[in-house]
Amino acid sequence: MQIRIDEANRLRIIDAEGRTLLDNLDVRLEYPGELHNRLWLSAAGTWKLSQCGEVTVAQCDNAKLECRQEGDGLLVRTTFTNTTGVRLRAMYRLIVLGGHWRGTIDRCLYNEFSSFNGNYCNEMQSTVQTVRLIPDQTVTGADNVAFIDTAGTQVLFGFATYERYFPSISVTHEGVLAASQDMEMHPLEPGESIIGDWLYLGTCAGIPRGLCDFADLVARQMQVQLKPWDMPAGHCSWYYYLNTVSEKTVIENMTALAADREKLPIRYIQIDDGWFREPGDWEPNDKFPRGMKAIADDIRAQGYLPGIWLLPFTAARTSQLFKDHPDWFVKNWKDDEIYGTPSLDFSVPAVREHTRKLFHKLSHEWGFRYIKLDGVICNLAPGRHSDPHWTALMNLREGYRVLRSAVTEDTFILGCTSPLVPSAGLVDGMRVSCDIFERWQSVKDVFMSVFKRYYYHKRFCIIDADCLIIRTAENEDRECRRLCVRIAVEIQTYVTAMAASGGILMLSDKMPLLSRDQIDMLSKLFPLNTEVAIPLDLMESNVPGVLDLGKRGHTRIVALINWTDVTRDLQVGINRGHVFEFWTQRYLGLCDHRIRHTLGPRASALFFITDEAPAAVVGVDDCLCPTIGQEYRDGVLTASFIKPGEKATVATVREVQRCEGGQLRPLETATGHLYEVTADEGARMFRITLKP
Repeated sequence: MQIRIDEANRLRIIDAEGRTLLDNLDVRLEYPGELHNRLWLSAAGTWKLSQCGEVTVAQCDNAKLECRQEGDGLLVRTTFTNTTGVRLRAMYRLIVLGGHWRGTIDRCLYNEFSSFNGNYCNEMQSTVQTVRLIPDQTVTGADNVAFIDTAGTQVLFGFATYERYFPSISVTHEGVLAASQDMEMHPLEPGESIIGDWLYLGTCAGIPRGLCDFADLVARQMQVQLKPWDMPAGHCSWYYYLNTVSEKTVIENMTALAADREKLPIRYIQIDDGWFREPGDWEPNDKFPRGMKAIADDIRAQGYLPGIWLLPFTAARTSQLFKDHPDWFVKNWKDDEIYGTPSLDFSVPAVREHTRKLFHKLSHEWGFRYIKLDGVICNLAPGRHSDPHWTALMNLREGYRVLRSAVTEDTFILGCTSPLVPSAGLVDGMRVSCDIFERWQSVKDVFMSVFKRYYYHKRFCIIDADCLIIRTAENEDRECRRLCVRIAVEIQTYVTAMAASGGILMLSDKMPLLSRDQIDMLSKLFPLNTEVAIPLDLMESNVPGVLDLGKRGHTRIVALINWTDVTRDLQVGINRGHVFEFWTQRYLGLCDHRIRHTLGPRASALFFITDEAPAAVVGVDDCLCPTIGQEYRDGVLTASFIKPGEKATVATVREVQRCEGGQLRPLETATGHLYEVTADEGARMFRITLKP
């Protein structure tokens, strides 16, 4: 792609063949006039093109566009200068790039806004919508949009850096595109310039893969460098106890987990909201009489790592911190009153130092190695900071940098209710969905977001789909603060979806009350899947239900989920292979081209598709996402067991002559030969020899 000027002094973007993709390019600044009017300053004067290395510069009297080719697209950065000679007392937004796409738009995927404390951005509670546009329809969202025009062209349009201002993207059915940034009512002095973030416009062969490539581009532009963490798994107190958590409840759950350590090899015990006096005064309350270092030491003594929850960007108005330091918080633009919900101002050196000391204490002194940061977007303020050029987004990024620098290298930082892409690389994990709560609808809402934000995983952060709760009324007592009403089929689908998320796994039931069957169900999530599923129906379904978990060795894993309240037929294309359904433990034989499956309301299925061979392990009974080590050669199948006592299903073209390392039991099948192999005690592999 390249930028060009036409005969009428208008900018346009063309493709490699010289065809116009986006014309009537527009750059504008919106600001308030008298009597609540909104006024615009548009790009003015004659556009001229120049070249500076790989960057093409389009410049007029008050605007400059820097453009650089990137793969099948173009990166653009806009600078706008106040050439009016007068001070603009406030700015609403800067349209960094607008224009008309070459055709009408059929459907798009976009992030709706969350609105908190004057901010509008894409955070975990923002829904991700797949919509088919109708004439005169406009959709506006945050960060980026993926769309398909009526000619079938697949397009990605979104911001590639996030340094100063929260962005928005709008698309119309008629093909009008606009990318803007919120100026937060900052003034603009005569001769002063605004520099926007880098923006990307490009085409791709397919949006599901294209979004992954786009995320890689954004990660490069933002210099994201993620640590090679083992996937976090643990227990979180929140969804059973809410803020009634105590030393007693932490120890009770930890003791139960330790008794099942072999089945549930989790790493973290995380204490959620309820341990402190009040926000801002981060000292233990009466429910933790020995202090937080003591309970953290107890957790370590049991072989786990301690985790803790807090709100890093705020303090309650009744807290001692707020009373002692009112000058540490973001102010209104017109007076010295605190802006909305109190927001710590990280342009103030004393705030940065206070935060360093707090997080040093949490990590170095108390010993916490998993820190969950909540209420982030709710406690940022787009008001007046001590540094007059500071913004809410700058405050977010500086706050994260400060606290990250204060903790140990092995402390995992989880952002919760955090602006998503702007936080990339500054935290280790991020919640990418709304809260799970206790009903079926919340499961659907959570995974609607998780499976549409799949491309964030291991590019921007490790994704967190919130906690896993499998209890029913029989597993609850008077301490329970979330009374779950999900039934068995819904819980199975929930567990399937959690496995497909590929991210953090935090359990949140009262562990001593779970049955053995429930513990066994949870154990099937281990070893953890660490790769997020690709939603193959991303642009066809608002809640993706055809999920490709990828290939492990000789086996591809696919999940089908019926999110509706009626029976549905779902299908997925495959290469020829053995097909095995995990939940029913049924071998479906050798299949060509596609799997078609009928699912009842809210039900799921998990398929293993294994490469065709004269003998192959086609399924196991104890792991949802196994990596099955196996090799067939000269009439002998050698395979590994994943867990003690595992049962593996083996399909062969001839009868088995002998089995070493496991107990062999023939199974009924319509074609070929099928066997169940149960691991001998202590066996880590088995060998099957076929009859000649």
